Amino acid sequence: MKRIFTLTFLVSFISLALHAQIKVISPCAGVWSNKQVLVIDTEACPGDYYYSLNGTDPSVFGFAYDGPVLIDLKDDVSVKIAVMENSVKKDSAEIKYTVVPDPAALKPYSEFIQTFYDTGIYNYTSGSVIELPQDLTYLLGKSVASNNYLPGRNLKLAQDSILSRYIPCIVNDAAAEKKWFFVIRTVPRAAGTYSRRDVPFKISDWNTIEFLNDNYIYKIDSEYWELPKQPKFLDRTISHMISWQSIDYQAGNPVEFFVLPAKPEVVCYDGEDGEKVFTFAPGSDESYAMGIYSEKKSSSSENEYNALFRKFSADTFHGDLITGSITAGIYSNSVYQGNVTFSYEVDKYPPSLPKIVSDSENFYSRKPALVKISSDADSELFYGISEPYIIDNVRNSYSKDSVEFQNLNPKYYQKSERNIVSITLKPQDRGAVYFKICAYAKKGEFTSPVAQYSVIVDQYNYYYDKDSTALIPMGTAEAPFTDFSQCLEAVNNSRHSCIHIKSSVDFPEGVSTLSSNCIIDSDDDSVLYFSPGSSLVVKSASLELNGCNIKTKGVSAVKNKTIIPLIKLENSVLDMNDCVVSTEFGKTSTLIDGYQSSINILDSTVYTAASTYASCITGVKSRLNIKNSVLNSKAETSVVISVSDGELNLSDSSLKTAGSMGRIIEMFASKGVAKNNKFLTELEGRESDEYPVYLDKKSSLQDISNVGNGF
Repeated sequence: MKRIFTLTFLVSFISLALHAQIKVISPCAGVWSNKQVLVIDTEACPGDYYYSLNGTDPSVFGFAYDGPVLIDLKDDVSVKIAVMENSVKKDSAEIKYTVVPDPAALKPYSEFIQTFYDTGIYNYTSGSVIELPQDLTYLLGKSVASNNYLPGRNLKLAQDSILSRYIPCIVNDAAAEKKWFFVIRTVPRAAGTYSRRDVPFKISDWNTIEFLNDNYIYKIDSEYWELPKQPKFLDRTISHMISWQSIDYQAGNPVEFFVLPAKPEVVCYDGEDGEKVFTFAPGSDESYAMGIYSEKKSSSSENEYNALFRKFSADTFHGDLITGSITAGIYSNSVYQGNVTFSYEVDKYPPSLPKIVSDSENFYSRKPALVKISSDADSELFYGISEPYIIDNVRNSYSKDSVEFQNLNPKYYQKSERNIVSITLKPQDRGAVYFKICAYAKKGEFTSPVAQYSVIVDQYNYYYDKDSTALIPMGTAEAPFTDFSQCLEAVNNSRHSCIHIKSSVDFPEGVSTLSSNCIIDSDDDSVLYFSPGSSLVVKSASLELNGCNIKTKGVSAVKNKTIIPLIKLENSVLDMNDCVVSTEFGKTSTLIDGYQSSINILDSTVYTAASTYASCITGVKSRLNIKNSVLNSKAETSVVISVSDGELNLSDSSLKTAGSMGRIIEMFASKGVAKNNKFLTELEGRESDEYPVYLDKKSSLQDISNVGNGF
């Protein structure tokens, strides 16, 4: 009888051999924690198979392969395989792998590992459940050559699935860096009927009927009785009745008959869990069933049908994809009618993990991060963005795995209209901000694992440490700048920024310009050194100095003829908080010079000295606010504060001038308030109470509880 279908249907979607013809299901290359089993898909390349485990040519000195066999070896193993046909080698293959046995005895998933550990095979019956522990991830079937691991879950085939397969499987404990490779052998659950009816005729290819017993006469429908010597052709779109009785015709002879219903249509549809279900179309005769049969036991025997089904399915596990075709024998009232062939695909392979690509190469980004998310063309893409997390402690160094970020996940996911989407992550002037993007793809009922991308977008904080050993200074906490000119360049390319100083700084020589708002935040032990001739000009920007220790480094041998301020402000704002400034210049000096600016000194100590002229603060058309600070100036002619066409608010501070001539305060066309201050003059050859404060006729200064010589 013509072969229709086999229960030992063998499917493998990987070829791990050196040649495409030999398809080895197990083992495969890798480092495994269990001994391996040799399983070959012999239907892919028919012939006689041989294998060896000692490096010899299996076609000469090998074992015959006639089914799965455990390879009871560990450490480095090499399996050679050869397939022969008529004593000629058709093809060969070699698989190398390593076994480091680990039964996972102390692991919570140890019981599951034991189900296949000693044999390399997990036997499974359709309809039952494989409880794959959630502590493990797994790969199945066509995916075993990839890294698209899926989280552990329950695996189940439809109860009426009739496919028998060997499915490669890897289970992985990523934390322990352990992997186990085995095969799942699926067998169907017996659920069909086994009745057969003997009739004196045979039907082939649906339409042809042969009469087998010459002891009978036959009649088809309303035709005359006869003894046909040749097969007859029937129109199977309609029903027929075949009758027969003994050739020795006598009145009252028993007449037997068989009704041939019209040829049915076999349909395929998707089951509840994605399996392909095969059954008869509505309206088909109830007598029909499909025959599934076993493989013949020897070359002399024919295939025997073992079960008849009104319905059966082809199924695979979540995480696998199977394609194939089935030719099934169709029976009516247990009499063979013909066969039908249909193709199927059961795709339970989740879509690939979405790809997330960013134009930021590092975890810290100095610009808004442009992120592109894409998924397989045949899948739907879903993505979500966590709430922006503003980083307060910017001096800490963070990574993707920092504990602060572990519970920051998107609150919801949205579906993209296409399978690609672009997102720009911006801090919105909130300093350093952490973002996390999560994305998954969905195909039918199957969902990919979740892909993640995280980044800190920080256009605000820059770090300086001249002692850093980072190969590429990027201004981050992990790779700080090592030259302060790098800081100034970065700051001038940002709207708002903060420079965190960790070590001493050699300020660039010459005039440096700051044109963007900036904060300089210094460690207690850091010193910002200005070399002779160095100065900082702030143009239309704000500069905030916090905890800075500022000094001059040496005095120029050439006496400067013009006054070069250490810090010059043009339409800008200076905030100096808790700073110590100690400077020494050549001939003349002005420490801070402001034009149409605001100068705010709080809790700071400021000292400057020169040979001819020295001034701590000079302001033109500017507003000066000084509180709880100490300001000292020393030179032949020294001034602590000079205000022209501006405003002064001075309180709770101590001011001192020393030299031949000097003034604590001088004001021109200005007004101000001085409260609770102490003034001290140390002028050579002059009385201590002489001219500590000077006001021109257009100026006024409210004196409130100030003390000091000459006021």
